[in-house]
Amino acid sequence: MRGKIISISGLDGAGKTTQLNLLQKRLQQMQLNCTALQFEVEDYGERAKQKLTELSQYDVVFTRLCLDWKHRFPLMHDFVYTDELQNGGNAMAVTSVFAGGCLQVYHECLDPLLEKGIHLVLDRYWYDDIVYRSFWIEEAAIRSLYQSIPAADLAIFLDIPPSLSYERNRLRADGKSPLMRDIKNVTILSERFNALAQKENMLIVDGTQELEAKHHIIFHKVLALLETDPI
Repeated sequence: MRGKIISISGLDGAGKTTQLNLLQKRLQQMQLNCTALQFEVEDYGERAKQKLTELSQYDVVFTRLCLDWKHRFPLMHDFVYTDELQNGGNAMAVTSVFAGGCLQVYHECLDPLLEKGIHLVLDRYWYDDIVYRSFWIEEAAIRSLYQSIPAADLAIFLDIPPSLSYERNRLRADGKSPLMRDIKNVTILSERFNALAQKENMLIVDGTQELEAKHHIIFHKVLALLETDPI
C-alpha cells in the first residue's frame, strides 16, 4: 500500500512545529517507528538511494518538501529574502529555484518513500508557496511549477489571527521575511490562506484553541487516515 501525505500549513507562528512534535511523540507511543529530517542539496542519485535505504526501517517520516537552504547556505537564504530580489522581474527566477529544489526532494526522495508504504508528515507543502509567493507571481504560474507533485491526502491548515502571527514573528530571531514585517501583508496572507484552504478542502483547525485541543483534532484525523487504532 502506498504511503499517505499529511501536511500542516499556516502563517508563521501558527504553532506548526509544536503540533508536529506532539504528533510524532504520540505516534511513537503507538509503536510506530518515526524519524524527522530535512533533505539536503546533495540528496539525489546514489546519495538519495542510500538515504532511502536508511529510511526504509521507518513507518512515518517527518520532513519538509523544500531543501535545507537555510542551514546549508545561509547567505543565499538571507539574500533571496531581501525585498529587492523578491520583487519585480526577479520573483519568478527565485520561485523557480526553490520549486526546483522541491521537485528534487519529491521525486528523488519522497515519492520513493511513499512507494515503499512509508507515510510522510510535512511541515508546509506547496500550498504555502502558493500563498506566500502569490504576492509577486500569479497563482497559476506557481501551480504550474508544482504540477507533478500531488495534493496531500490530509492537508491541515492551522488558522490564527494575522495580528497574532505578526507579533510572534516580530519576536522570533529567525523572522526575516520582509512580508511578515508589515501587518497589512500578514492580513493579506491570512485571507489567501483561508481562501486556499477552502479551495483545496483542507482541514481548518482553529489555532487559538488550547494546545491539547488542537492536538486532539489533528491526531484523530491522522489516525483515521492511517487506519490505526489508538492505544
